[in-house]
Amino acid sequence: MKRIVKIFKMIENYFIPPQCALCDKILEINNESGLCGECIKKADFCDKKLCCQRCGKPVTSYGKRALCYFCADNSIRYFDRNVAVFEYKGFVRSSVLRYKNGGLQSYAKTFAKLMAQRIEEEYEGLVFDFICAAPSHENKKRKMGFDHAELLGKKLSKIIKVPYRKNLLKKTRETDRQAGLSMQKRIQNLRNSMAVADEEMVKDKTVLLVDDISTTRSTMIECSRALKQAGAKRVYGIVLATAVMDEEK
Repeated sequence: MKRIVKIFKMIENYFIPPQCALCDKILEINNESGLCGECIKKADFCDKKLCCQRCGKPVTSYGKRALCYFCADNSIRYFDRNVAVFEYKGFVRSSVLRYKNGGLQSYAKTFAKLMAQRIEEEYEGLVFDFICAAPSHENKKRKMGFDHAELLGKKLSKIIKVPYRKNLLKKTRETDRQAGLSMQKRIQNLRNSMAVADEEMVKDKTVLLVDDISTTRSTMIECSRALKQAGAKRVYGIVLATAVMDEEK
């Protein structure tokens, strides 16, 4: 059976050559990573950077606790830890936006593979009860025809063999678009805006929360708050890309 699947995959790759998820360059038929050699060399991978051990954001330096300014100065974070694959800038940012706003769902498979690798590196030994995704804005879902965070979560679920729980997190009120807002306004905008649809499913569970971009940590904080208040034991995050913002804004 595996041999048949492999043959069909080779035929598919011959007629529809795979493309790099970061630059769209045609890849070799036997490429398994989903990225070309140049992008692997040039992309800002977080595993090659000094990152906060709580929220996963790249930092220039930190103290003995290995925390960024925000995490060292804020006791209420709700999530236990968060990690990211990329730093959200340059051609990585352009690729993520093509996926998120351009509807290029084909990128999801490669992105999920990279997220799985990051989980293996940073969360080795942890056992997750299930995966859930940060809910997208309803207008965005209708416009694009898919939920970008949910698609990543589903692809990731198949790779790491952890069940995915669809529509577990839900928005309890309308919020403004986050784009263009300062860090503090983003946090205020999302505060108390999410809830868990089925609390029994969450009680005493260790959750892997998936999102595409972490800019101010506000979505991760709010989703984790809802999960913890519903009874989750632990909440760990994995995001595709993380942005660095001025913490004073």
